[in-house]
Order: sequence, then structure tokens, then C-alpha cells
Amino acid sequence: MLYWTRQTAKAMMTRPSQYRKWCYENGVAMRALWMAAERCGDEDMRRFAVKYTNQYILPDGSIPTYPADTCNLDMLCWGALLPRLYEYTGDERYKAAGKLLAKQISHQPRTEQGGFWHKKIYENQMWLDGIYMGCPFMVRMASFLDMPELYDEAAKQMTLCFEKTFDEASGLCRHAWDSEKTQHWADPVTGQSPHVWGRAVGWFTVAHADVLPEFPIDHPAFTGLIDQFKKLAEGIRNWQREGLWYQVTDLPGRKGNYKESSCSAMFAYALAKGAKMGFLDAEYADIARRAVTELLAQKVTVGEDGLPCLNDVCRVAGLGGAPYGDAKYRDGSFSYYIHEDICTDDYKGSAPFLMALSAIGL
Repeated sequence: MLYWTRQTAKAMMTRPSQYRKWCYENGVAMRALWMAAERCGDEDMRRFAVKYTNQYILPDGSIPTYPADTCNLDMLCWGALLPRLYEYTGDERYKAAGKLLAKQISHQPRTEQGGFWHKKIYENQMWLDGIYMGCPFMVRMASFLDMPELYDEAAKQMTLCFEKTFDEASGLCRHAWDSEKTQHWADPVTGQSPHVWGRAVGWFTVAHADVLPEFPIDHPAFTGLIDQFKKLAEGIRNWQREGLWYQVTDLPGRKGNYKESSCSAMFAYALAKGAKMGFLDAEYADIARRAVTELLAQKVTVGEDGLPCLNDVCRVAGLGGAPYGDAKYRDGSFSYYIHEDICTDDYKGSAPFLMALSAIGL
């Protein structure tokens, strides 16, 4: 029972992390491990997540490696786990850390329309990735810290991002939107980036799956968020190929494109959870199960430690000037996405895979 969930969680706990700081990669990994712990009823997994998180949050709730001045939405991702850790331990550091991270919301730079910039260095740009990083955090802080206004903020960000990035031709969302249309990658009319990047849509769809179960059903935005989720799910269903999804999702037959593991895992998790919660039709549970089955068949190998390895994970992809001084400009072209590094067991793939396994019960 739950063999693959347990084995994948064990791999996450026993293999050294690629990341040594407060970052979204570690955050999504610990959130995934907590989901697995709840599904398996495993105290070792819970204790590992507590101990791992406490490396980065001091007893007073400060986070030394959190760069608040960068206004980076990625930094909020791990914060969505804090209420669960507090419920489990009663440790006040998690409330203090939640308050610290929530301060970022009040001074996050915005587009003229009110959309959060993904980071301070990405002026006037909303990225799909940022919705997952920020919105599940906000809806959990809304109740955890008694800040109900964050429900409104999360709904606003999700709705604006959907409206500005949705592509009618594919039924999916483009990676990002430049409200000023000044970036070289931005369409001069819509401001959208050129292509549908699988993992970005994956983050966005997972955000819907995680936000809706904790969102007030009497909130005026609730039904609209469900409609967005349904529309995304329909588009995702239409682009599934041999059980999985491609790096550039709406161009599966184009030379050089490949079935990418992280987006496939994210779609599987979001569809499975959406169907289980009743936000999506029951057929999506079958689509999700097929995806996880094909990931196991096509993308998983066994490492020297006897534990599963997830292959064909895009290491990273972004847009515009690289944030760490690299001269390479990320133009959002098809060529750009298919030539980014492909790796094994990066948390951006293994964590969503663990989430999908937990959701489906494999």
C-alpha cells in the first residue's frame, strides 16, 4: 500500500538536498513530504519536515537566508507549510515566521492593474510560477494570522494572471505577461510571452488545486476560480500525449520537444486533487492516474540506493535577463525552452511527483 509514495519520500529524506537555503525548491519538497506523511500516517516524515525547516527558521521566527528586499514571490512558497508545522508542534517560531513573510505582500511591487511583479528585478511582469509561490501561502495566512484580506488578494492575483496569460488557441496559459509590453519576449499587443511552458502552467494549475479547498465558499471570487480551474483542466486534458505532457505543451510534435516530467507530475496532482474535491469531473482522476502510471513506466529508474529517480526534469527556465549576472537573455522561444538543461531528481520534479503519488494513492 502506497509503495511508491513511501519510496519516493524515503529518497527525498535520504539523498542530500541540492539547495542549502530558504528557497522555493526546499519549500515545495517539504510541502510534498508533509502531504505524503498525512497520506501514509508517517511520523518520521513529519519529524523530518520539522527538523529540515528548523534549519532555516530560528527560534525567534527570523529567517537569515530570506532576502526580503528582493520582493521575490518564490520566497513565500515554503511559508504555506507553516500552519501545518504549528499545528503539529505548537512552536511559536512558525507564527513569527509567517508574520515576517506576510509583510512582503504589503510592499510587493505591482503592475498598473494591481498584479504582483514576480520579483523586484522583473518590472511589470506577472509569471504563472508566482501564483503558486504566493497564493497558497496567502490563503493559509488568511486564517492562520487572521488576515482575511489575503483571500481577496489571492483571488485578485489568480484572476488577473489568468485573464492576461490565457491563450484561446491552445486552451492554456502562456508563461508570463509584461503589462508594459517592453520586454523583447512580450507580444506587442497582448504582452504575453511566446509559448506555453509546461511547468509554468503546472505551477498555476496546482495553485488552483491548493487554494480552492481552503478558500471561503461564500467569497464572491470562489465560483470564478473554479471556472478557471475547469478551463485549465480542459486544456491540459487536450494536450496529453502517451499519458504525459511536453516541455512546450502545445507543440508536442515539433522536433526537439520532449515529454517533461515535472509538468506531467504537476498536472497529475492538480487533476487528481481537483476531481477528489469535486471541483473537476470524475474523468480527470483517470487522466491523472494514467499520467502517474506512465511517469513510472517512462521516466522513473532505480538508483544505486535502491530508491526511485525521476528523469527528464527541466532544470530551470525563465524569461528576460538572467538574475545572476549571466549575459544570456531568455527570449521565451521554442528553442530556448527545449535547450535548457535536463536533469534527474531536482526537487522541482521529485516534489510534484511525490504530491501526485500521494494524491492518487500509489
